Amino acid sequence: MLARLGPYRYLRGMRAVFLVLVGGVIAAPLDSQSRPESASLSLEAVAESLAVLRRLDDSLRRRSNRDDPDLWYRRGMLAWALSVRGGEPPPVAGLTWQRYGHMADTSLRTAARLAPERTELAVAAGRYVASVPGVFNRSIATREFEAALAVAESRGDPTRVALALHAIGRAQWQLYQLFHHAERRGVRDAGTAAYAALRTRPDASSRAGAMRPQQDLEPSTPGEFHLLSAERALSRAHAVAPADVAVARDLAALLALGERWDELEEIGRSVGARVPGEAWGPLLKGLAAQRRGRPDAPRRLDDGFALLPNDRRAALVDLSRLMTAADSTSFATLSPAAQAERARWYWLLADPLWSVLGDEPRTEFLARLVQAHLRYSVPDMHVRGEATERGGLLLRWGPPVFDRNDVWNGRHQNGVSYAGGGGAVFSGLYDLRLTQEHRGSVTARLQREPASWANVRSHLVEEHAPAVARFRAAGDSLDVLIGTRIPLERLDTVAHLRGATTVHHWMIRDARDTVVRDSSRVLGGSGYVARRHRLDPGVYAARIEALRDGSSLATRAPAIVVTTEDTVAGFRRRGFGVSDLLLTEVPMVVGPGRRWDDIDAPMIVAEHPRTRPLHLAWEVYEAATTDRGSGLLITVRVEAVDSEGHGGGIVARILGRGSSAGQGAVEVRYAVPVARAPVHLEQFSLDLDQSAPGAYRVLVEVTDAAGRVHRSAASPFRLR
Repeated sequence: MLARLGPYRYLRGMRAVFLVLVGGVIAAPLDSQSRPESASLSLEAVAESLAVLRRLDDSLRRRSNRDDPDLWYRRGMLAWALSVRGGEPPPVAGLTWQRYGHMADTSLRTAARLAPERTELAVAAGRYVASVPGVFNRSIATREFEAALAVAESRGDPTRVALALHAIGRAQWQLYQLFHHAERRGVRDAGTAAYAALRTRPDASSRAGAMRPQQDLEPSTPGEFHLLSAERALSRAHAVAPADVAVARDLAALLALGERWDELEEIGRSVGARVPGEAWGPLLKGLAAQRRGRPDAPRRLDDGFALLPNDRRAALVDLSRLMTAADSTSFATLSPAAQAERARWYWLLADPLWSVLGDEPRTEFLARLVQAHLRYSVPDMHVRGEATERGGLLLRWGPPVFDRNDVWNGRHQNGVSYAGGGGAVFSGLYDLRLTQEHRGSVTARLQREPASWANVRSHLVEEHAPAVARFRAAGDSLDVLIGTRIPLERLDTVAHLRGATTVHHWMIRDARDTVVRDSSRVLGGSGYVARRHRLDPGVYAARIEALRDGSSLATRAPAIVVTTEDTVAGFRRRGFGVSDLLLTEVPMVVGPGRRWDDIDAPMIVAEHPRTRPLHLAWEVYEAATTDRGSGLLITVRVEAVDSEGHGGGIVARILGRGSSAGQGAVEVRYAVPVARAPVHLEQFSLDLDQSAPGAYRVLVEVTDAAGRVHRSAASPFRLR
C-alpha cells in the first residue's frame, strides 16, 4: 500500500525521469552509517527529480487536476525525498530541507483532505510529521493516525484499520526511543525493566493467537508508557491482519527487546502459516530457538535465510563482518568459490566444542543478524539495523549485558557492555552511532580482534597441542597417529560431581565431511589417549575433546592434517621421502621389515622431563641404494623455540651416535647402513638433560646414496 512506502523506496531505483503521473528520483545504496537513501542523491539525480516536480506542479495548475489526491500524494513524496537531500552535504543550490519539507507536509495533508476515506493518505501525511525529530511532532502524528483509525473503523475496513494501527505502533515506538534515550536507567536494556517482565496471554478474539500485554501492568516511566502503547497497537494490528509481514516484524522487534522469546516464536509461526515462502516466519522461530538454546535453531535459521534473494543473503552473511582488518582485506581478494571454502573452514574451526550442540558460532551469527535487524532498524528511514554501527557491534560481540543512559559533557549518551567483553558509547537520535570520543578506540579494537562468541559458550575450553605423525600406507592413503594427554586432575578440580571423562575423537575432511567420530570413557590413569586413522588424500581438521561429567571445563587438542602433497611441512606421498617424526617416551626396537605401527609406546605430548631421554622414530621411503645396499647420512637438529633457563644453552647427545652443545640450535650427524627395501625404519634416543627448560623442536635431514635430501620435523615439545 502506498502509505507503507517511504519517500525513497517509493521513488528509488530509476535513472530516467518517470512520467508525470509516476514521478521519480534516483537513490544510492544505503551506506554503513544508515543515512536515509535520498541523503546521497547525486546532483544529476536531484536535477531530474526537480524536473519531475515541475511537471507535477504544471499538472496540478490545471483545473481538472487540482482535486486529484494521487497527484498531491506524489508531489508530497517527491518533496519529502528532496527535503532530506537538502539537509545533507554536499549542498545543492536552492535545495533546502525547510522549503521542500514544507512542500511535503502541505501536499500530503492536501491529499488526505481530498480523500478522507483513504486511510493510507492520512497515514502518509502523519508519517512525514513523525519523521521530523522531536516528541511534539510524533505526538501530533499519533493523533493523526488515531483519527485515520477512527475513520477506517467507522467504514468497517480491516485492511485500513491494520494500516492505521501499524502507524500508531511505529509512532509510539519512536516516542519510546526518544524517552528511553533521556531516561537514566541502569538495566539490561535501559527503560524496559517493567516491559521485560510483562507476561502475555492469547487474545481470544484472534484466531491467530496474537499476544497482548496484561492490562494490570502500569508503566513507571514515559518510555515504558510509549513502549506498552506501541505493543498494544501492533498487537491489535497483527490480530486484524495476521498475514501482514511488516506488522509482524515490528511486533517481533518489541518482543525481542523484552526477550520474550516464546511470544516471538508465536509470531513466527503465525507468519509461516499464513505467508508460505516468507523468510520472516522461520527467521523469527530460529531466533527464538537460539535464545532458548534449542537444537532446532540451525535448521530454522537456515530455512529462513534460504528464502532471501541470493544477493541479499550473500551481503548479510559476508564473513568479513567478523574478521580483523588484515583478514578482511585478504578475504576480499578471494574468488567467490574460495570465499565459500574459507567460510566453511572459519565456522568449523570457530566452534569451540564439536561434541556439544548449541554453541555453534555460525548459528549464533545468523541469530545476531536477525536480532540486530529487529532491534536497530528504522523502517521509515530505510535503515537496516545490521548495517548500523550499533548493530555491527552486536554482530561482533553479541547481545548487550549492560545498557545505561547518562549525560556526559551535557549530552545524553548510551553506554553499552557486551557479552564478548567490549564496551561502547552511542549517541544520536536512535543511539545507533558511536560517539566521536569512542569511535577511534572501538574501531581499532575491531580491526585487530575477530568476533567473540562468548555468549553461547557452554564450557570454559582449554586448548592443548596434540602430537601428530603421518606415515605412508597402501595406495594413496596415509596412516596418521594423533595423541594427547588429557589433564584429568585439572578436570577433577572444577567438577561438581564425581564421574568419568568422555573423550571424543573427530576427523572432518575439507570442512564438510565427518569421517571419524567416536567416543570413549577414561576413568583414570595418565590421561594419555591416541588414535590411528587411515586417510585418503585431503585436508582434515582433527580434534580430541574431553568433557568431564559435572564439570564446566573442557579440553580440546586440535590439528590440521594434510594428506595431500604437503609443501609446507615437506611431506611427500611418493618417491624418496621421510615420514613425520614420532617422539615416544620409551625406546623402540628397530629391525628388518618393521614399520612404525609395530611401536607400542606413548607419544611425547606437550611436556617431557629433562631427566629422561626422548626416543624418536621415522620412516625413510624409496631411498636410493646399490646392489650391496647403501647408507644414509642423518643430520639431527635441535632448536630452541624459546628458553626459560639462564643463557638458553642446548646440550644434545644422541645415545651411541654423538653429541653437540651450543646456543639456540645444535646439530649431530651420523651415518647408518640401509638394506634394499621400499621402507626403512630408523630411530635414535636423544638426551637433553643438560639443556635449559623451554620449548624445543627436533628436525631431521636425510641424504640418500643419490644425494637426494629430505627433511622432516616432530611436533614441538617443552622440557621441564
